[in-house]
Amino acid sequence: MVTTTLGELEEAVGELTVAPVSADVVDLFALRERVEVTVLETLCGFFATGGHDVDGFRSAVGWLKAHVALTDGDAKALAARARRLAVWPTLAKLLFDGS
Repeated sequence: MVTTTLGELEEAVGELTVAPVSADVVDLFALRERVEVTVLETLCGFFATGGHDVDGFRSAVGWLKAHVALTDGDAKALAARARRLAVWPTLAKLLFDGS
């Protein structure tokens, strides 16, 4: 199954069953990491295009705290990571393509 939309992903996750065995738990963490990288890649583009400004927030941190309920520390760390990747495109490419 190829997931192409957030709705399809949400449905697939809702139907997901993972056996409580070592290999499956390790695979689940690897999948979680891939989703986190996809979130980070999306945030880099969102912040680079001023998506948070359009929404009325002057900072990425404020947007993250308001819209995804991150703590101040978590929002600052995620926004800083996105900023660093924006200025290091080679590193960003390696992270985003799984290298």
